[in-house]
Amino acid sequence: MASRAEGAETHRVDQEGGDNGRGRTPPLPASALLGDGDSIRRDFEDLGLNNYEARVLVALVRFGSASAADLARLSGVHRTSVYPVLQELSAKGLALPVPGKLSQWVSPGPDDVLDCLYAIQEQRLHDMAGRVEQTRKALATMVAASGSAPLPFVHLRGAAQVLRIYEDLLARAEIEVLVFNRPPYTWTPGKPNEAILEALGRGVRSRVLYQEELLRAAEADGFRQEQAVYLRAGVEGRVVDELPCKLVVVDCKIAILPMAEPASLETGYPTTLLIEHPGVAALQADAFEQRWATGRPLTLAELRT
Repeated sequence: MASRAEGAETHRVDQEGGDNGRGRTPPLPASALLGDGDSIRRDFEDLGLNNYEARVLVALVRFGSASAADLARLSGVHRTSVYPVLQELSAKGLALPVPGKLSQWVSPGPDDVLDCLYAIQEQRLHDMAGRVEQTRKALATMVAASGSAPLPFVHLRGAAQVLRIYEDLLARAEIEVLVFNRPPYTWTPGKPNEAILEALGRGVRSRVLYQEELLRAAEADGFRQEQAVYLRAGVEGRVVDELPCKLVVVDCKIAILPMAEPASLETGYPTTLLIEHPGVAALQADAFEQRWATGRPLTLAELRT
């Protein structure tokens, strides 16, 4: 025969929150919800509920209907905390107040509970996707702006960031842009860089040094067509036997210098330095002038071959 204590733990919670009409439900320890109930509680937490919400929901789903006081005892959640927890569950559609019965709650049923939890996670994922895109745009703006900051040097990583900084420097150029242009070349067929054309239109002088042998490479036909557009717009070009690196010097104050060959044309150079130092830029400009003096002029006729 079951003892009185054992019988107390097996009393059913009826629709009125009592124990089969014989008085209030006896206090049950939190261990009453362990076993499969504790496993489900962890599942509910994985689906987005906090510990208190998960405990109360397990109790409500298990018994179908109970008062707030009963749910506090069954879940192990303090009675003063169970009321706001039930309000949160109600707002999520996971607990339903019984009309006309003070502090009485009903579960919508196991299937409806799971469907509701799934819908909540779907909405969170949708909201997260929107937040990710918003943050992506904010980060892009921040990274682009960092290139114009008055720092001695900035590490640039990736082709997209290098291009943004380069175009920003062209937009701020006032006097002259000097370029060591050696392979690997990048270009977009039929779409010359508007930042270069805009700078030329503002009267900014642009001089470019090219490498003789690689400028004539068969695979560089699209590149030659793009350079022809720039020469017609006013870029001055000369050809030399060899260039030590890629280099851009703006107004003899700022330089962009790739530190190694690119991993690929898509990812760009692993590390590129933006150096905002007039002394360093002046030295690089001097190196440009020495090679410029020995180079031969690049003609449009050559670019059409």
